[in-house]
Amino acid sequence: MADSPQTQAYLQALGEALIPVAEKMKAVASLPASRDLPSGDILKFASRHIQRLGDGSGQLQDEIEGLGASVIAGAELASLHRHIGRLERCIENLLEAREEVSCWDGDLEDARGRSLLLLIYDHLLGEVASWLDEVIEACTDLEGVLKRRGLIDAATSDAPPTLTFNLHLTTPPEVRELTEWCKERQEERRQADEPAPPPAEPPPAPLGFWGHVTAIVFGIGIAEFLFGEDE
Repeated sequence: MADSPQTQAYLQALGEALIPVAEKMKAVASLPASRDLPSGDILKFASRHIQRLGDGSGQLQDEIEGLGASVIAGAELASLHRHIGRLERCIENLLEAREEVSCWDGDLEDARGRSLLLLIYDHLLGEVASWLDEVIEACTDLEGVLKRRGLIDAATSDAPPTLTFNLHLTTPPEVRELTEWCKERQEERRQADEPAPPPAEPPPAPLGFWGHVTAIVFGIGIAEFLFGEDE
């Protein structure tokens, strides 16, 4: 926000736009299965969802980077809302995929694979929800966040603080467990002579999108908030 006397109003608008996204995410993620999906091949099902997790997380990170660039540039609120809308859609896609796993009605011996997939989705969505909460807190209580991070006392007009909010997607242990379970399940089928064509197995952990750090940075504009002038 190179020339923004309304930094607080801008951050407030950003926070207000993100709050319903975070609330919807938490509400939908906690809902029980709404329907039963016919069971299919659990190995193909798991492989497809591992691919969806990778694609969805990559799109999510792209949108967060776009939102971060919009924040740094002090974009018009209409542009900001467009970025948030695309971010919300990425989250909705992941929630819809999780619901599909939740609703999958398979055999008892395949229940472990379904449970592991749910845990992987919950791990990912939980990290995104925590990140959203951090960003919203900064938007709605910037001074409090600066104090808690110890940034106010050390700040000067020549060296204003920078707030960074990293979304670091960590690898859930269930990824490796799911990979091993799929191998074991496939071997069980082979020994039982079940007619099941070998599907593509989920790739071993860690997947490419975990371990990547995506961030929103609040820097430009904080100087005006603290010192009453733009830097």
